[in-house]
Amino acid sequence: TIRNRYIAEIRVLRAHVALWGYYMYGGVELFLDPDTLADVTHNHYKPRATQHELANFIVSEIDAVKNDLAGRYAYSDQNYGRITRGAALMIKLKVLMQEKRFNEAETTAREIMTLGYALVPVYKDIFTLANEGNTETIWSIPCLSNQNPYNNYYGEQLPSDFPTTVSTIAKWGTW
Repeated sequence: TIRNRYIAEIRVLRAHVALWGYYMYGGVELFLDPDTLADVTHNHYKPRATQHELANFIVSEIDAVKNDLAGRYAYSDQNYGRITRGAALMIKLKVLMQEKRFNEAETTAREIMTLGYALVPVYKDIFTLANEGNTETIWSIPCLSNQNPYNNYYGEQLPSDFPTTVSTIAKWGTW
């Protein structure tokens, strides 16, 4: 079960990177065969996938693995911030909306709504410290220096005197 979850998380991250290619270039080369990827003796050439082919790849990747992922994690869960079914379906939803596949997009959005997410009643409260881990957050990328020292988002964004209840957050204010 855990192996399947890890594989699913990796495939969703691969689909997410493909989404960047979709946004920036329309289509990118898709090298998925492990033997081809392992062969560094040749300069492999493959034509770019079309934007539509790349969109279909992203959708099929998500559909293939979504059931191996947890729907969502509570803020108190040690897995909070990992890839969830909700995050995977949001990636799929973005592609479906871009492709104007609105019926599929509606079905995907309704599936997300069954996973326990909910809008925070007062929009500005989303950004308060008291609402960290709120039910509106679908894919959180926590930055606790004792858990993930390689995510420097907070360190780069927050001024050193930013008030927080989490003492392990790095705050450098470099931006």
